[in-house]
Amino acid sequence: MQHKLRGLPFGALVLGEEGYAGTSWDASGKEGALHLRVIGQAADTPSWLLNENSRGAISAARFDRQVRALGPLGQARLRALRVGIVGLGGTGSQVVQQLAHLGIRDLVLVEDDRVEESNLPRLAGATWLDARLRRRKTAVSARVVRRLAPRARIARTGPVRSPRSLAELRHVDLIVGCVDNDGARLVLAELAAAHHIPYLDIGVGIENDEGALAIGGTIAFYLPGGPCIACADNLDFDEAAEDLESEAARRIRIERGYARERDVEPSLMPLNTVLVGAGMIEFLAFATGIRPVTPFLRYDALTAQMIRQNVERNDQCPICVPAFGMGDRHRIERYALA
Repeated sequence: MQHKLRGLPFGALVLGEEGYAGTSWDASGKEGALHLRVIGQAADTPSWLLNENSRGAISAARFDRQVRALGPLGQARLRALRVGIVGLGGTGSQVVQQLAHLGIRDLVLVEDDRVEESNLPRLAGATWLDARLRRRKTAVSARVVRRLAPRARIARTGPVRSPRSLAELRHVDLIVGCVDNDGARLVLAELAAAHHIPYLDIGVGIENDEGALAIGGTIAFYLPGGPCIACADNLDFDEAAEDLESEAARRIRIERGYARERDVEPSLMPLNTVLVGAGMIEFLAFATGIRPVTPFLRYDALTAQMIRQNVERNDQCPICVPAFGMGDRHRIERYALA
């Protein structure tokens, strides 16, 4: 194989009823272990794919109520996951809080913003002192996790378009996107498709246009091979193009009247809580296999309805189709800011 695949890594795998054995060789021919990662839902995942550390880390007292609902294997699956949360504002901060309570102990926190006084009505875990000291939101979320799990593994990587963030997100089991711009959502959708990573996107919105009030949000759960947010027309490509241009270019276009400053979006913590709670139920469905994931949901707060959307994969999708399974060859780092 080394002669046929010169300069390329390769591996050998044997699957059995009670386990597996695998070996990998890197480009230089150095031998190492081969580890399996589940792609998609975990309904039929054999228990031997979970390492002993994950199974042995369950505290009978702490997670007793959850184990009664999800079973010990379901709780072990939660413990084994590495989750990346992108955006730690009104929704992202609550996602981190709920994941920590559920027992997730390996997190990648992606955010470059600091706490301001206007964040306090909706930012879970933040205090007035955090706003006074302008603490980073990643520090606040990490504090929330460590108060529950002092030994949790937490990577704080900065903005989503930093080289480190893009590199870390390639090696998570799930991405949860809680961003407020379509440029970041486009990058996450491409990264998820390229590296076969499930991507849960949670969005909220409040609009009051001349008395026409709309309050609600969306939940989109991309599973590798299925429809993505672009397939569902949940991505504004014009807005994404503006978001991905350089700040200097955007300022020039604003000065010349070709672009406008983005308005500050209204926000309500109870609305965020509803969407995050529904999103975390889908996360549990994905992680534990208690039922199939519902990929697309839309919530209307004014009619008190959670509406299931039927979305088919678009074979002409410019996001998930060309990126699917390309891995590092897709060069997601081209979106990185200098």
